Amino acid sequence: MAISKRNDSLGPADRVMVQLFKNPQGAMFEVITTKEANVFRASEQVSGDTWWPGYNWIILGCPQCHQHVGWEYIPQNKNSDAKSFFGLVLSNLLYENEADELIVLPKSYQS
Repeated sequence: MAISKRNDSLGPADRVMVQLFKNPQGAMFEVITTKEANVFRASEQVSGDTWWPGYNWIILGCPQCHQHVGWEYIPQNKNSDAKSFFGLVLSNLLYENEADELIVLPKSYQS
């Protein structure tokens, strides 16, 4: 379902798959996937308009500033071997080693 895919170096990790998606309203998101993330669930599960068929999704937020950081994808078939995973919006992520040197404001507060 991705519009495009590329490998990139992100923080200490090399060859991270970055996928470009477009939501039904036309907003574009560069997304990376991961098995773990320090986030909070900000919505109930939704089954429609998913980029990964067979998965429901939940909106995720930053546990500190509550800014949207991505989605959790949960298998619709509870009896399958499929596992949940996180799709994180690349532009909304900040790496810990970068944060030590920055004063960070949520993007909504920046002009």
